[in-house]
Amino acid sequence: PVTKDATALYLVAPEKNFTNEELDSLPRYGVRLDGVVPPNAYVVEIKSDSLDAFKRAFKFSYFGPYLPEYKLPFQAESINSLGEKKSLCIVGAIRDEYRPLIAQKMDELGISGYEMMPDCSFEPSVKAMLTPSEASALAAMPEVRFIEEYEEPMPECDETRSEQFANVEDMHIAGYRGEGEMVCIQDTGCDTGDMATIHPDLKQKRIIGRATTAAATQR
Repeated sequence: PVTKDATALYLVAPEKNFTNEELDSLPRYGVRLDGVVPPNAYVVEIKSDSLDAFKRAFKFSYFGPYLPEYKLPFQAESINSLGEKKSLCIVGAIRDEYRPLIAQKMDELGISGYEMMPDCSFEPSVKAMLTPSEASALAAMPEVRFIEEYEEPMPECDETRSEQFANVEDMHIAGYRGEGEMVCIQDTGCDTGDMATIHPDLKQKRIIGRATTAAATQR
């Protein structure tokens, strides 16, 4: 199914990881990079009329619809076993522009008291008390990326994924995936920060990413 903008999410695995130049060229093919699935796959949003051109432009070892597993617990077969007990859920939208559509659908279903989550730094979403039937109806929307039970975030995490602190996704996009390499992830306190006094085992190593200053301060 496609969204109101005639786009859909796909999981694609190019035979060779996209280069930075190729990633920059994706919008020309009507493609938006939505996420990275290690070690060598990407979640992309593609316009329906751009599918053929995108497939011709690159060689893929896999190309198929992206079906988030987070939607599966709310399919019809689960509703009978779960009953109609309400639980606090987070409904993630593919893009922020789709949150009003999700809210409109909640209104149609008679769901009240839902809350937009503007503070989510990694997924635009809506929080609401849902029965499995209501969640199933929302999961069927192509504009919905995932539905899962909501858990209060740990204060020290500041609603930000640890992968963002370590720049993991940026490294994956840049092509650094660690195949055939021994990778060291170093936290503060390991050394003084001076290469002259660093432990001998860490000398002559390539540093490809650092945590942000804000993240380091929080950690």
